[in-house]
Amino acid sequence: EMLTLVCLEDRIKLKESIVNSFASYLPFKSVFRVLKRDGSCVFIRTSANYLKTEGDHAVYLGVFLDITDSAVAEEKIRHQAEFDVKTDIYNRETFILNTREMLDSHPELSYSLYISDIQNFKLINGRYGPETGDRILKKFAAGLKEVAGTEGTYGRFEADHFAFCYPRDKAEPEK
Repeated sequence: EMLTLVCLEDRIKLKESIVNSFASYLPFKSVFRVLKRDGSCVFIRTSANYLKTEGDHAVYLGVFLDITDSAVAEEKIRHQAEFDVKTDIYNRETFILNTREMLDSHPELSYSLYISDIQNFKLINGRYGPETGDRILKKFAAGLKEVAGTEGTYGRFEADHFAFCYPRDKAEPEK
C-alpha cells in the first residue's frame, strides 16, 4: 500500500530492491520519489537494517530522509553541465557522449553526421542585434531537436555551429 505513494517511474525498481534485501535479510538502501498531495514529488533517501524476526515477520529499523533540496540542486548542476545555456539543447560534450553511446549500442547500423555552420551569422547580429541572432539560434536548435526526436543525437558545438547524427536506415530527416 505504501508503494502507491511512490512516483510511478520509481515503483518497480523500489519494489525489487525491497524484495531482494528483505528476502535475504540484507541492509536496504534506496532513493526514490514520493508524490505529495499537490502532485509534486519529494525525493527520499532511505536505509534500513534487519533487527530480528518475530513470528513470520522480519523487523527492520530504518530512516527516511527528505533529500529534495539536494536532488534538485544536483539536477540543476547536471543540466548546466550537459546543456548549452543559450539554446537549451545538448552541448558539444554531451552530443559526443550521446553519439558515442548510440553508435556503440547499434554498431550494425550506418549513420549520417551533419555539421552546420551558419554562414555569415555575424552579419545578422551586426545588422539586427544579438537578441535577434539569439532567437534565430534558439529556433534552429528547437528544429534540430524536433527532427532528431528519439532516434538521433544533436547539439550545439559553439557560436553558430551545430551537429546532428541520425541512423541512415531510418527515414532521412527533412533538411
